[in-house]
Amino acid sequence: MTYSSKKYSLLAGLLLCAAASSTVQAASSILTFSVDLSSNTIPVTTVECRGTFNGYSGGFALTNNPLAANTNLYSGTINDTIDDNNGKVQYKFVINGNNWENTTTGPDRAARLPSVSGATLVLPTPYFSDAGTPVAQDIKFQVDMSQQIQLHNFTNDLNTVEVRGNFQGWSGGSQLFRDLSQVTTIGSLSFTNIYTNMSTLKKTLAIGANGASLKNTTGRVC
Repeated sequence: MTYSSKKYSLLAGLLLCAAASSTVQAASSILTFSVDLSSNTIPVTTVECRGTFNGYSGGFALTNNPLAANTNLYSGTINDTIDDNNGKVQYKFVINGNNWENTTTGPDRAARLPSVSGATLVLPTPYFSDAGTPVAQDIKFQVDMSQQIQLHNFTNDLNTVEVRGNFQGWSGGSQLFRDLSQVTTIGSLSFTNIYTNMSTLKKTLAIGANGASLKNTTGRVC
């Protein structure tokens, strides 16, 4: 191979690499955050949301609608280009720049992000610091055991599945049952490996404008 042909082969390789890299989508999730300050006792000047999407720094202000039925509802939308798609965003609400909320369970609020770059996600509306009226909330838990079956870690009708979390003191008893109406398809094979449980959260939850602040509820399938 001559020097000239080597040079053009190298150039073609670089062009192919550049074309391939240009098809990779950057992380992007259009997130709408909101918080209900109806139970707040702090005089409000500013309301912000801070989290992994902005390095927990200030600047992302939430606003309310003075003409709305609930003037204590503050919201805002931002493009999260920091957290990976299909990853996790963590956040908290802040009043007047230095009054950080204390959530019921302690950790920051969190949510799973869309897997598609540029997709939108509207987060639930909690009360600030979860300081709302205590309620019980029905929650549907589901888990797909197909992978664990493939790894020979689980056998239908022999092993059992439970969900445990802070909503019931991480104790046992909340068993999930095989849902024969839900079918998982892998290639030409179909399986009924979805396990479901409908439970009432016994832990106190604060209901905001759009429902329970469930992003703070932690749990594990056992």
